[in-house]
Amino acid sequence: AAKKYGMRGRLWALWIMQTVEGVLCIFMGLAKDSLPLTLVIMVCFSIFVQASEGATFGVVPFVSKRALGVVSGMVGAGGNAGSAITQTIFFKTEKYETYEGIMYMGFMIIAVTLLIGFIHFPMWGGMFFPGDQQTTEEDYYCSSYTEEEKEKGAAAAAFKFAAAARDSEASKPATDGTTV
Repeated sequence: AAKKYGMRGRLWALWIMQTVEGVLCIFMGLAKDSLPLTLVIMVCFSIFVQASEGATFGVVPFVSKRALGVVSGMVGAGGNAGSAITQTIFFKTEKYETYEGIMYMGFMIIAVTLLIGFIHFPMWGGMFFPGDQQTTEEDYYCSSYTEEEKEKGAAAAAFKFAAAARDSEASKPATDGTTV
């Protein structure tokens, strides 16, 4: 998706994989009376979980070059927090049967996945809207550096990353027929 459609393709791929993950979770809950079917669905679910994690970290490096470690940590911690919250809501009490908790977890996954639609990079766009065509990768990645830091070379890695990001996105077609 990234090779052909750039960042917008990455976001769509992430949304699709996580949505399928949620749907498979719902099906797993519905298949409560068939162990073989539950196991097949669980394997497919697990594959989409791993694919979603990979797709997530295919987007993360592009959020902030300067704060990559912070962004990566927040995304990882957010996933762990989401898991703990889900476990507490659906599996720590007697309120839900296990199969109901699994189904509701699938609905929760799908609901949280809708947030991907709000991710928007000014120069590349998001799932639904193209980039603004005025913001450059250098504007985006180097704006967190002061002029003094730029003069001292502290932003050199960010400029290099911006150039590489621009080159990787340069030939991607935009939805209006132009190139991004």
